[in-house]
Amino acid sequence: MIVERVYIAQNIGFTVYTFGKGAPRVLIVAGLHGDEVVGVATARILIDKLKNMTIRGTVKIIPIANELGLYIGSRANPIDGKDLNRVFPGNENGTVSERLAAKIWSLALESDYIIDLHGCGELCIPHILTLFISSDKSADLAKLIPIEYVVGSQAIRGQLFVEAAYVGKHAVLIEIPGTRSFRWSIAEDIAMRLLSFLASIGIVKRQSMEIKQKLFKGYVSIVSNYEGLLRRCVEPGAEVEQGMSIAEVEGEKIVAPVSGFVVMVTESKFVRIRDSIARIATEP
Repeated sequence: MIVERVYIAQNIGFTVYTFGKGAPRVLIVAGLHGDEVVGVATARILIDKLKNMTIRGTVKIIPIANELGLYIGSRANPIDGKDLNRVFPGNENGTVSERLAAKIWSLALESDYIIDLHGCGELCIPHILTLFISSDKSADLAKLIPIEYVVGSQAIRGQLFVEAAYVGKHAVLIEIPGTRSFRWSIAEDIAMRLLSFLASIGIVKRQSMEIKQKLFKGYVSIVSNYEGLLRRCVEPGAEVEQGMSIAEVEGEKIVAPVSGFVVMVTESKFVRIRDSIARIATEP
């Protein structure tokens, strides 16, 4: 294992853990959003497991891409206020976030497979986001990762996996239940599924998991039209019909605009207008 610090300025950068050498080459990134600690935990578990394994190929892991954001619990970088996962491929002469993105992008361009780990909240179903129709390679990578739910993304430009897929890389984003707080058992489970992926492409020797995936063409994000206390009416994993109540805010119903599968719903709490309420995946 090689541990390397990559700097874009004094004391600002990230650490890369490298296992093995040669092809195939895998890059796993976590912590692009500083408030999504579950991805960081998953990456660190995977690092600990790979330390004791024979590696055939190369695995590079960046467990904390946005270190400054992590330290203060912020999604964005606190210096320039930018969302690191909206500025790829970055700019070597740009802001702090753009320079960090440029360094990560250079590693992505050297890789065959890119996996970006994120947290989707406490009330969430683990799922893979892929470009689906836009990128055959993105969909092919998703098939190799034994996570049951695969959802077509909205392909927002500036995201690491979206930009990588557009230049022809196998690239996906994995949403993991949890954010700043999380359960170690979930992080451990996702790390084992990543090991299964590495086994499927011959990087490590172990039995690959087999799972039947459920594919969804995309998702609809639902936001609150009201301010006040939210009462959740559905659980993650529920199937909902169009018009069904999914939450109430101060007695006002928020209904599902489409039929589908609830992959994420917010916990009961105080919400403001335009706050995220739920994400519903729609059938192919």
